[in-house]
Amino acid sequence: METQIKVIKYKDKDVSIIQFLSESDEQFESRLELITKLEQENIEWKEALKMSKIYSNVKFKKCKYSPQVYFSIKKWL
Repeated sequence: METQIKVIKYKDKDVSIIQFLSESDEQFESRLELITKLEQENIEWKEALKMSKIYSNVKFKKCKYSPQVYFSIKKWL
C-alpha cells in the first residue's frame, strides 16, 4: 500500500488527511469517523487531526500516553 491523501470537508473547508503506510483501511476509516465526531464538538482541525492519530495509536497499536493525553481521547475509545 502506498501513502494516500484524501480530501474531506471539515467545518465547510476542504482539508487533506493522509492514510499512513502502516495504517489499514479499517484504521483509517475509524480515524475518519472520529474526525466527524470531533467536528460536531467544534474542535479545531489541527487538534482533531492530532487527536485522531493518538486515538488510532491507542486503539490499534496499544500505545500508552500520559494520563492528560489519554483522558483527552478516552471518551471515544
